[in-house]
Amino acid sequence: MKKYYLCLLTIFYLSCSNKEQKYEFIFKFDDSIVFIEEFIMRSEYTIRPIFCQGNKESDKNLILKNLILEKLLSKVSKNKNIYLSESQKKYIIGREAQTMRQLLYKKVVSDSLKLSTDKINSKINLIGREYKLSYIQIPKNLNETSLIINSWSYDSLLIKKYPRIHIFNKDLKWNEYEQAEILDSLYILDRNIGEIVGPFSVGNLHMYIKINSWYDNPAITESEVRLRKNKISNYFYKITGEKIYLNYINKIMEEKNIKYKKEGFTSLINYFGKRLKMNENKVIDMKSHYNNIFSYMNESSEINKSEILFQVSNEFWSIEKLFKNIKIHPLVFRKHIMKRNEFPNQLKIAIDDLVRDYYFTKKSEEYGFDKDKKVIQQKIMWEDYFLAQNYLKDTFPDAKTSTEWLEDYQFQDDLNLLLKDNFKNIEINWDIIHNINLTNIPYHAILEKESYPDLAPNLLPISKTSLDSIFIK
Repeated sequence: MKKYYLCLLTIFYLSCSNKEQKYEFIFKFDDSIVFIEEFIMRSEYTIRPIFCQGNKESDKNLILKNLILEKLLSKVSKNKNIYLSESQKKYIIGREAQTMRQLLYKKVVSDSLKLSTDKINSKINLIGREYKLSYIQIPKNLNETSLIINSWSYDSLLIKKYPRIHIFNKDLKWNEYEQAEILDSLYILDRNIGEIVGPFSVGNLHMYIKINSWYDNPAITESEVRLRKNKISNYFYKITGEKIYLNYINKIMEEKNIKYKKEGFTSLINYFGKRLKMNENKVIDMKSHYNNIFSYMNESSEINKSEILFQVSNEFWSIEKLFKNIKIHPLVFRKHIMKRNEFPNQLKIAIDDLVRDYYFTKKSEEYGFDKDKKVIQQKIMWEDYFLAQNYLKDTFPDAKTSTEWLEDYQFQDDLNLLLKDNFKNIEINWDIIHNINLTNIPYHAILEKESYPDLAPNLLPISKTSLDSIFIK
């Protein structure tokens, strides 16, 4: 039986109930609404523009203004006949499908896993802790490890005694994307300043972490308590739910073994193989922009797209059908650095994962997840982001950076006028905004094993001036 391996899913932004979302909105504009979850995702899990990277009221004001402007420019773009490109449309379809599979994951795991309320409540204030840490990495086969750790009472002493050891510094705020072993070791009650924690496995190295200091941010408001409960629940779902979901995958896919046609697969390998770029050691890096081989899929003259590539039960997949699905579900290579002779097998594994997700998207539709509000919200969020982005590109076609429109006084005046014209249609929940605590630590959350790794769109840098006082309470 073919084994299907779980692509790690995150369901942070899927976790809040619709009832909670009804009240926890940040702002409303006509039929558009941004909930607290989207505000947090766009400001905490992407790298914010440099002019709003703090936690002051002015930073939150700027984040809010740019999100509102994104919605307004999306609406304006439609009136100016600025539309989504075909690739953007396919991207959004893929994001919807990915969200549907995440909902399926949540259902499967939730039906089997019951979390203790006491376990969740015990972590609510702990996860508000922000650490200042130092860490070192030591080869696993090094015999002097214990001597090195025992010498690490002071950084200067360690460097003097072992000059080849490099000490790194890191600020850490609890987030569900950090290595689970590290979170479980640091976010417990019995920790002390100066304590060394580890080892943690990092490839061929062991990592040891020293606690230099910390700052506690207790959850005070009801909305912050709810938000943290959701984060903690999702974290436990993630670390304990993999096995449950993996068993579910294998059960569903038992009757859907993929049988490759040798001739079709050889044609595909030859087609892509001619475009692969290697370094002097004949090593391929699939993350290199030189190996964006799937951008050539429209060159139909070089390959017979009607040729059958593989069979799944009674369904036949042609090369053309695979290409169409790749445009919606980009292939994810589990191994990015490989020798040329490894590519055929790694390509086959990536195709297997795509096929698995194809059928699990269909399974999600059986549960009606394609009509779920969270899927619809994902679609709207990305549509508005792309349309606002397209508007900026259309208005400033030669712009190389956002500075072009951020420092264009006439354009900025037009934006402020647009805001004032829509003032009566915009409802802002200032009570929620004032109580949100944002980190000062830049962080970009990605889902490495997903076709669409970014958790949310970046915050578009549309304006770096504050909202007009008429909006502020």
